[in-house]
Amino acid sequence: MIFLVTHNPKIRYSELARITGKSVATIKRLISKLKKDGLIKQSGSPRGGEWILTRDENS
Repeated sequence: MIFLVTHNPKIRYSELARITGKSVATIKRLISKLKKDGLIKQSGSPRGGEWILTRDENS
C-alpha cells in the first residue's frame, strides 16, 4: 500500500481498491491505520490532496 501511495501521491481510495482487490472500506481502514501509525499523512483537501510519506516504513 505504501508503495502505491508513494509512487502516485494523488491515488484515490477507489483506485487503491481496484489495484489491490480489496474493498474501499478495507482501504480506508488500512489508510487510517497508516495515518495513526505516523507513516503517511494527507496534504491538501480530501478530494484534491495528496498522500505524503512521513517516515521510512523500515525505521
